[in-house]
Amino acid sequence: MSNSTRLGDDAFFSGGTWVTLWVPLLTQAAELSIIGSFQASTSSIVLARTAWDAFLSEFTARRSLAARIRRMDYAEGLAAVSAELPCVPSINTELTPWCQLHALNKLRNELVHYKARKNAGVDGPNGLVQLLLSVGAPPMAPAETWEASVLVTSTARWACTVVGDAMIALESQPARRQSPVRTLRKEVLTSLSALSARGGL
Repeated sequence: MSNSTRLGDDAFFSGGTWVTLWVPLLTQAAELSIIGSFQASTSSIVLARTAWDAFLSEFTARRSLAARIRRMDYAEGLAAVSAELPCVPSINTELTPWCQLHALNKLRNELVHYKARKNAGVDGPNGLVQLLLSVGAPPMAPAETWEASVLVTSTARWACTVVGDAMIALESQPARRQSPVRTLRKEVLTSLSALSARGGL
């Protein structure tokens, strides 16, 4: 898959050329993840999760899935993709990498809608910290707030890796695939190269 992919009349630009957006989003997320500041880690997590949205939109167009999927929220979109494609293994939020992506989505929502969840305590809203740890997020140092524990470099790097793994897992589904999985895998690894430069994937 090149940076410019022909998606056909059902694409974002009718008969036009769609420039892949998830690549620069994931690249920027990886670069921010290694800076080491609270602000950079927060931005990295949100950008990584946004890269997933861009990827899923492109995926549904390339696989000629229903255009309505691109307008769905995270959970609805995944369920619709799973329903339209004979996914093997199935998209199941209890399995890797979907359980990690599910937890990352919850984290992203808490960050984007922060004002709705003030004073959540050190465990985070609805046990968010424990949820992240239960799906393999890196250990978190005790802090006065859940944000100070979670919004650190190690979590941001984990978020980028989770999104990359989920992209590869979805692209690995054989139904209607138009290009080898290795093409997508190479783009993911290139986008996440900042992580390997600092002790890696």
